[in-house]
Amino acid sequence: ADASYFVEQGSALDKAASDRGRTFYVNYKSDGTVFMLPHAICMNHGSLLAGKERLAVTTQFVFSKKDYTLLSELSDVKVHRSIVCSACKLTKEKVGKFLLENKMEQPGGMSIHQFAKMKK
Repeated sequence: ADASYFVEQGSALDKAASDRGRTFYVNYKSDGTVFMLPHAICMNHGSLLAGKERLAVTTQFVFSKKDYTLLSELSDVKVHRSIVCSACKLTKEKVGKFLLENKMEQPGGMSIHQFAKMKK
């Protein structure tokens, strides 16, 4: 999500966030999180919550092959502002499983490969 929409450039909040650099997850299953921005931005308006439209900065990678693997050559990168609506909330475990096994359960049983084919 694009939290920069909620932070005026050069403001005290911008400076504090810049000094902090990022959100720290000391133990992501506890309250040990040190947020870069105020809680309302990090956990609500600036967070990709399932079913909620959010402002975002999207990075689009274009690959030379259409096999949807990491073996394809990167042919172009585009960055643009967007509005996104997440289908589900991903956990570190779900992302790890997808990266290791190249599969992840999606709402409705749709795989990322099926979704990619649907866009055509």
